[in-house]
Amino acid sequence: MRSLFTLLIFIFSFISLGQDAKIPPKIMKSIPLLAQYLTQGKFSQRDKVTAIHEWITTNIAYEYSALSKKEYLVGIDPNTVLKVKKALSDGYVELMVAMLRAVKIESETIAGYVHDAGWEPGDLTLEAGHAWIAIKINDEWNLADPTWDAGYIGRLPIERKPYKPKKYILPLNRIKNEMKRNKVEEKREHEEEERKEVFDDKPQYKDEIGFVPFPTTEFFLIHPDTFLLTHLPLDPVWQLRKDYVSIEDFALSEDSLKLRLANDGGNNQDFETGIEVYRSRDFLHQFTANGEKGFAYNSYNPGIKATNYYNFMALVHSKNIQRYARGSIYEISEEKYPALLSINDTIIKYTKLYSIFEKELYKNRKEFDKSKYAVSKTRDSDNLKLIKKIGAENDKLTNYVDLNSERIKSDIQRIQEQLETTVESYPSVTNYHEPREGLNFDYLQVWSDSMQIQIDFLKATRDSLIKQRENTHYNTMLTDLSYLDFWLKVNSNSVRFNTYSNNERIEKNDSAIAAHASHMLMLFADSLRTEHVQKDVMGAVKSSSTYVRGSRTVFKRLKTEQKIDDLNAYETYMQAKMVEVLKLALEIQKNSALFNAAVSPAIKNNATVKAIIKLMEKQIEYKEDKKEFIEEQVENEHLRKVSLMDKMREDTKKWKVAYRR
Repeated sequence: MRSLFTLLIFIFSFISLGQDAKIPPKIMKSIPLLAQYLTQGKFSQRDKVTAIHEWITTNIAYEYSALSKKEYLVGIDPNTVLKVKKALSDGYVELMVAMLRAVKIESETIAGYVHDAGWEPGDLTLEAGHAWIAIKINDEWNLADPTWDAGYIGRLPIERKPYKPKKYILPLNRIKNEMKRNKVEEKREHEEEERKEVFDDKPQYKDEIGFVPFPTTEFFLIHPDTFLLTHLPLDPVWQLRKDYVSIEDFALSEDSLKLRLANDGGNNQDFETGIEVYRSRDFLHQFTANGEKGFAYNSYNPGIKATNYYNFMALVHSKNIQRYARGSIYEISEEKYPALLSINDTIIKYTKLYSIFEKELYKNRKEFDKSKYAVSKTRDSDNLKLIKKIGAENDKLTNYVDLNSERIKSDIQRIQEQLETTVESYPSVTNYHEPREGLNFDYLQVWSDSMQIQIDFLKATRDSLIKQRENTHYNTMLTDLSYLDFWLKVNSNSVRFNTYSNNERIEKNDSAIAAHASHMLMLFADSLRTEHVQKDVMGAVKSSSTYVRGSRTVFKRLKTEQKIDDLNAYETYMQAKMVEVLKLALEIQKNSALFNAAVSPAIKNNATVKAIIKLMEKQIEYKEDKKEFIEEQVENEHLRKVSLMDKMREDTKKWKVAYRR
């Protein structure tokens, strides 16, 4: 899906990086100057937004190390993000908001839920742990996620040069002796196959998880409904839909959610007015609004109200705010104590509820992930068995085709010898026209009918094989093989993408892998061998020869009994039928030889089957890594929340004492 598109993205990324080297250091240190520099010469708002998004996704790295920290940060300084060139999702967004503000383009930070690495259909996403951006372009709101467009969290790739076939000093066309040339070619092909296998066996990824730069525009200014498949805002007005989806809807599979988005669910809202009301508040009161509306939208999680109210209080009490708050509504004075105490009590109440909720969520998540991985592991084990069985069946089929080809070669020689002997003994059979005068068909009928049965059988076999081979199951087998290779490669990429949800896709891919592998095994067992001629053709030749010998004995006796006059005429008739049988058998066997020669290289391509087995084994390894990654992130997230709640309890206790004086 990303091949050509990704190549273009990388080309533009390198161009951008090249441009950065020319940007003066003074400009690189200033958000307004950098934003103006990047958008110079661009007149449309969309082009300006695109330039800023491209620079951010190309130059800001995701701060993967922060995922193992316990600290909970309140407020992100975009100037710090620009300086260190690292950020979490809110850092990406705050930098983009600041740069857009510098070129007079309106935007808002959106907090919400995402389908992350551990999600799968049916799993309610109740913790809002991600941020993205809403941008107003030509009076219309659009959505973008610069974090997800910057790259992904996964196994770090090992950079290496592409494989290059070995170059030989002596070209094959310089070897004049055909036999020697064939041997040299065969040896080189074998060596090349081994070299390629060794190259493919080299690890492509480090045994280390981290941020992998992979700039795209996959989540840039896309349709709001497409955005909703993976991103659900805390406040439903930022769904940019009159009929907003619920937190339960967001747990649906992608196909079911698409169906829900296409139909009216009855959750009506005036999102345009809602956005105006939200934006009329200052950024501090947007926290309390998010707390109220976010909890009303998702009443499962009291932490939404607790953390947003706490963020409000923490920022109000920060030295930076109070330094400039004198005379404003945010100046902490005694007459504001009752209101602040009320907010503080709300935080205390909802923090207690959040603590209970979070413990249960953490416990359920661990159990869910454990059971989910167990199912996935069983599925992978079954698929690996199927694919290994394909390898074994392919080897059997290869041997079968080789033996079949040798037998056909021998049969062709036998038929040709018998045909030559017959024509030599009975020259007139080459231009034989029946019936001939003087033949009594009362004596011939039983033998003629017996020979005609064999002729009809061979004609039916020939026509059936031609039709069968025109729609050969080998094409289906190779298609299945290609699909196995394709889906395993898709999965190897998807499993490594830990930043956003892909478990639903991986599960669908696993089902496709199982289906194609099972179908291939069915073809090996039931269909492929039937396309090769068995002993039935030579059986017809043998039966016909028996009839010819039997008829000769009878005709000789009839001649002795003076019931027939011309023995040779009767024998020639039967030999003409025999020639017809031999020619049909020869045609079938030659067609079979050509067919075997065509399919043999395909089924002997064991390298493809071996590569698919390795891909399947790698998938199991990647999933194990992903399991460990998810477990680590779930544990770290839990510890951060525990740390946050401890901090909230500590601060609210201190504030409560202060406001009751």
